[in-house]
Amino acid sequence: MPIRRLAAAHPQTVDTVFRKLLRKPGFTWSEHGEALLRRRKPRYYEQEPRPGVSVMGKRLSKLARGAQRQKFTRTRRVPSQPDHTAGADIGLQ
Repeated sequence: MPIRRLAAAHPQTVDTVFRKLLRKPGFTWSEHGEALLRRRKPRYYEQEPRPGVSVMGKRLSKLARGAQRQKFTRTRRVPSQPDHTAGADIGLQ
């Protein structure tokens, strides 16, 4: 969540900024920040947060890369075997 990242990036000033924004002189991010976010952003807390990055092993990584390559490559057409029965129904043999 951007607000949480911003607060973590500026721990020296986060309390002062939120005190002025919220007009609450006793506000501290460490004590009240979580409750503020839960109250103002309830949908964010409805689900378990998902990781932004997943660690994959070598085999799965190769499979994932292979699948991506196949999406963008053209498939060669294999010539079909001649059908010797074609035209037999009209007397051409």
